[in-house]
Amino acid sequence: MASVLQLGRNDVDRRNFILASSGYALSALGLPDMDSITRRTTTVSPGAVRVGRGEVAAVRHMVKALGDSASELGGGHARHLAVRYMAQDVAPWLEGRFTEATGRELFAATSQLVHLA
Repeated sequence: MASVLQLGRNDVDRRNFILASSGYALSALGLPDMDSITRRTTTVSPGAVRVGRGEVAAVRHMVKALGDSASELGGGHARHLAVRYMAQDVAPWLEGRFTEATGRELFAATSQLVHLA
């Protein structure tokens, strides 16, 4: 998983121009309250983020929304959003604290996001 996340980070770092536009693209998807989905990712140290079913649901919701967008508009439109979401929002959750069951669900949902990307 670390190599996939590094690939995503490299992709995001190489495409800094996407950072300026991806917020607008995400808002066009009509997702509910993006702050509530990403509010726990601003902590300083790895492992400090407490991950629960809400974060797993957020990843699943994004996979569905981005998958629907890719189906309608083509994969190129959703790929950079999926990679950015994975690298900047999901990565701290993967390094966070969670129960074994939540961890399995989180990694399963993340694998769907990786497949989409």
